[in-house]
Amino acid sequence: MYEDLQPLRVSAGWKIDRNLFFDEEIDPEKMDTLPETLFNAFSESRYRAIDLEWVPETRKSGYFQLSVVNVIPVYNETTKSINWDYDYDSPYYELQTTDRKKVVSEIERLMWQTPPFEDERILKGPGQVDEPSESFRLALKNEGLNQQLFEDIMSKGNRSIQNILIDHPDIQPDMLRTIIASDAAKKVRKKAET
Repeated sequence: MYEDLQPLRVSAGWKIDRNLFFDEEIDPEKMDTLPETLFNAFSESRYRAIDLEWVPETRKSGYFQLSVVNVIPVYNETTKSINWDYDYDSPYYELQTTDRKKVVSEIERLMWQTPPFEDERILKGPGQVDEPSESFRLALKNEGLNQQLFEDIMSKGNRSIQNILIDHPDIQPDMLRTIIASDAAKKVRKKAET
């Protein structure tokens, strides 16, 4: 059976979780045996997954759907391990085609050229969100800077959110002076000076 699989040039760092992508065209007579996911590869260092499906899975008039999705690490407090949250709702890349050779070419290209997903969250460890600093980051992003948020960040936020605060377009000179005179980390105070 493995001799019938589609040969692929795989870049280092990709783990193949599923491979039922065969080196043959989709056979309409075998549609009832076609699995939903034909191919899935995951790169822990890139926080991305490549997923290939035949959509809809039971119709000969379907097509290949190739997606690259962001994979977000989430710390599981119970097991003390990292779980992976696949963000299928907002893929980084999508291709829909009936051309199997184009799919092969794209999978190979994506394995070599897909950049890492940059997790914006403020973390205290792998997959562990640092509250309240992350809530401050979201407030800055969604509501903008105000005096109360500034004070909360300076009194309860960590160095990461304080650095983000300094780069915010609404930061005022008097706020920067407050940071310089504060007991914030030396690098944060130095950044505020510059």
